[in-house]
Amino acid sequence: MSYEPQSTTTIFGISLSPSQKLELYRFLRYSLVGLSTFGFDLVLLFIFVDFFAVSLMTATLVAFFIAASINYSISRYWVFAGTERGVTTGYLNFLSAAIVAGLSIALIVVLLVEYANLYYPYARVIAAMVIGVGNYLFNLFLNFKTIGKKLR
Repeated sequence: MSYEPQSTTTIFGISLSPSQKLELYRFLRYSLVGLSTFGFDLVLLFIFVDFFAVSLMTATLVAFFIAASINYSISRYWVFAGTERGVTTGYLNFLSAAIVAGLSIALIVVLLVEYANLYYPYARVIAAMVIGVGNYLFNLFLNFKTIGKKLR
């Protein structure tokens, strides 16, 4: 199903052009995918830490990379439709950003648990909020380069 807005729309008193409406719709799709895969990430983190006694740093990284790979697959075809970048190149770019994001997330989680005495799932939510917007912007402008392109 293709989505391409045709006229100006007003949302919460703000007038949006067709391209702004398209990007808002793309961001909402991205958020839905991100929240879903983040929920999966949290479940994996819980299983790794509480059932298999994996260290918090390792569990955070492994859970993140599994969820991020699923997120990439869904996002490539549903959120960033219209990308001209090949699957392999796109995934390698995505993986490069994911390595930075994953290490940043793991560091934030460990620091919040160790020094702020936060329960690790709360620390993981805070880390996701800090890193999530940056990931969206990286994928929109640099990896998939789909700013302004219509959605499927």
